[in-house]
Amino acid sequence: MNTEKIAQEAVDKAQDVAKDVLDGAENAVHSTRKAVHSAAHKAERAIDEFGNEKRHSIDNIASRAQHFAERGIRHAADTSHRAREQFYRAQERANEYVSDQPGKSMAIAMAAGAALATLVIMATRRRD
Repeated sequence: MNTEKIAQEAVDKAQDVAKDVLDGAENAVHSTRKAVHSAAHKAERAIDEFGNEKRHSIDNIASRAQHFAERGIRHAADTSHRAREQFYRAQERANEYVSDQPGKSMAIAMAAGAALATLVIMATRRRD
């Protein structure tokens, strides 16, 4: 019986060792899962932060582009307004000149017409 007892103790000891090994393996798997989950969570946060930084940069660039576009539009509108005012002033001065000096204005208009007619005639003769 001694042998049976020794054999039983050996089996019990082997079972205990196997149980300890299994517990250790389960703990290792649990620890590994925790580490992987933690690393994945950290990576996800890093990606979110990176995305937020990029989104912030893109929003900043878009805001600046919009600012410059609005500034350009305002500048173009101001320039157009000034050009229109200058054109109307020149037109008013021309009307005043014609009213004040009709004879001279008529002579200038005739000379300009003659010069234009001469240019047209010369241009059409060169083509022939």
